[in-house]
Amino acid sequence: MHTRATVRYSTLLMAVLLLLITASRLLRLPVLEMDSQEIRTIWQTFATPGQIIRATPSDWSALFYLMLGPWKSLIGIHPATIRILTVFIFVIGCTVLYRAARRIFGEVAAWLAVVAYSALGYTIQISTKLNAYTLLLALMPLALWFTIRYFDRSSLWRGILLAFSLLAMLYTYPTSVFAIAMLGLYTLIVYRRKVWLWWLPGIITLVLAIPEAFIINNEIKNQTLVPRPLLEFTPTMLQSYTGAVAVAWLVLLMICTVVIFYRQRNRQTLALALWLLIPIPLSLIVTIYEPVQQMWWVMTAIALWIGGALALLPRRFAFSFSALLVVAMFLPLPKSYDRPTTALLANFTWLTQHFQAGDAVLIDPNCTTASPEAWDYYEQVYFPHGLNIVTIPEGYRRIWYITHDGQQDPLIQQQVHQGRVAEDFVGPSNFLFRLYEGPPDPEGILFENGLRFRGVDVIDSPTGDAPPVRREGEKLKLRLWWSVDKPNLEGYSASVQLLNTDNTLLTQLDSEPHIMDLSTTPPSKISLSQWVPGQLYYEDQELTLPYPFPSGEYPIYMTVYQSQSNTRIAAPGVNADKLLLLEKLTIKSWHNKDKPQPVVSG
Repeated sequence: MHTRATVRYSTLLMAVLLLLITASRLLRLPVLEMDSQEIRTIWQTFATPGQIIRATPSDWSALFYLMLGPWKSLIGIHPATIRILTVFIFVIGCTVLYRAARRIFGEVAAWLAVVAYSALGYTIQISTKLNAYTLLLALMPLALWFTIRYFDRSSLWRGILLAFSLLAMLYTYPTSVFAIAMLGLYTLIVYRRKVWLWWLPGIITLVLAIPEAFIINNEIKNQTLVPRPLLEFTPTMLQSYTGAVAVAWLVLLMICTVVIFYRQRNRQTLALALWLLIPIPLSLIVTIYEPVQQMWWVMTAIALWIGGALALLPRRFAFSFSALLVVAMFLPLPKSYDRPTTALLANFTWLTQHFQAGDAVLIDPNCTTASPEAWDYYEQVYFPHGLNIVTIPEGYRRIWYITHDGQQDPLIQQQVHQGRVAEDFVGPSNFLFRLYEGPPDPEGILFENGLRFRGVDVIDSPTGDAPPVRREGEKLKLRLWWSVDKPNLEGYSASVQLLNTDNTLLTQLDSEPHIMDLSTTPPSKISLSQWVPGQLYYEDQELTLPYPFPSGEYPIYMTVYQSQSNTRIAAPGVNADKLLLLEKLTIKSWHNKDKPQPVVSG
């Protein structure tokens, strides 16, 4: 009999355990790339319910997709948030597993079974993916719980609930018939003569599953039977189920098997043992799909087997094993669990931090790494107002060129490179995002020494122009663009100066243009004497605004001068002091101060 204190303690313990299970999944979501199946799943829900049903793959049923549609509208479509649905579904499945395990083995075994269920590598992988298997991992314990309740104390409503749990599995995945068969085998062994009670949920399920029967029939017809050696496949199946440290899981299962057969030989044990062993002969027949994935229903049996066995050990051993299983929830999954990836999540996340207004995206015709559905989905996630995707680069200063390295279209590649410099990039070689940027001033301003100034960008501005307001003490990041009309130039420097309203110098950067060659790793410096006519160059400068500093509008000038004689070089557009105006900067002060003292840095 449960006292109030016991119930409160049990509820608190369950809350803590569910929080750990949830955390073990949520911590993985932000960096998980979506595979092609997940992208197709979410993309399919951008439709009406009728269209979702018609678009459901022939080997699946539509229940999960119909659930995903409203969830997407409620929570959004970002990969890290939309996958929370599968995490929540799995957590609900864990609570139901607890109820089923408690009826079979008792309270302690129920806790241990939930921990084991959550630590299996298969359940970790599935519950962090956007697919219907997670729903099945929750429905199987639910169907088992309803089965036990119905056969322990049959009633009309319990029979109806059992039938609808079976229908939910069938309308999620047609091969759930094997899971239902396992429940039938379980009741045949445990309840013996009471197996006739299946008539009520059986009739309801058969009648309401008639529409699904055609899909199940077609699915069976499409199977390709290929025998596979037992000794070759069983270790693979074990690692697929357990994930990391499969050997440790094997040892744990062997210990549990010895404990159960030594301490608790009964009909429950026999039923679970057959439930665990049947996947091995079934796995010898490989279908057109992964047999391990199709036998998701064995996860419930593994969890019950481990939980029931550990509960028979002394408490200190049982809790030690459960602590190790909690740690296993947070371990990285083995490489065999790696999903096919196009690096869209990482690439688009990075792109949002570097994309500027007016940029264009050009996908090389030979780069087919991502499907059109993937492009459409990630564009809606990261650029809801749309990306400017073009087929020719002409007329765009900044082009994000998407390529499969080594397979670029020669003509497109030449057009992208013409008049632009290759800059920042992200992604693997088969899906590379790289920025090609031209100067702000295509013609430029020619100085008398042969240096041609091609304009200035403010790097930390979303448009490349000067932001409307800066704060005193901030750093202003500038990019100066250059080319040369004469080779072998040397001995010249450029000075960027912030002047006060009375033209006194406040701060400056003074140095020879120090261009970095981005084609080398790490980037190397290119001195002025190495510049080649017809080639674009740029240098990045960081100007620190004085502090304290009064509010107002201040000009930023640049001058080119001969380093030894300090003689300024003339150019069109310079003022009487041979200073070229770059920007007018509005600065906002945190203080009300008088005119600041000049501060010079170089």
